[in-house]
Amino acid sequence: MDEYIGAAQKLVAAQASVRVMTEDEMVSMIASLAANLRIMDNAQPSPKAADVIADDSIDPRVSKKSITDKSITCLCCGKKAKVLNKKHLATHGLTPSQYRAKFKLPKGIPLTCKDLTKSRRDKMNEMRLWERRPRNTDTKA
Repeated sequence: MDEYIGAAQKLVAAQASVRVMTEDEMVSMIASLAANLRIMDNAQPSPKAADVIADDSIDPRVSKKSITDKSITCLCCGKKAKVLNKKHLATHGLTPSQYRAKFKLPKGIPLTCKDLTKSRRDKMNEMRLWERRPRNTDTKA
């Protein structure tokens, strides 16, 4: 049996387990899926933009421009967010330090938008956690 027909049969069986299908629907779906799978397998994969650009050719100035006041743009997928957290970077197989190294970002640059960084800095200055607070001398025994 053709490997494409086998794969198409599995897909149609999964679809048929979810909804009611006639025999004619299943046969036509298997035929069209097998043909599409055959075409996709024979097609040459188009290179992704990330594969075309060598890691050495990434300009650090472009990396720094990805961080704006309102958002930070992921240089792997182009998604805009307020924070590039570990969970998002893990989808690209990277840690924050690997991301910084790959796109030549300095170690000290946070992976957050500038507004969020500023508001966090202001909040920490307001809290003044580095100052020692007087201990409460009224201890109950």
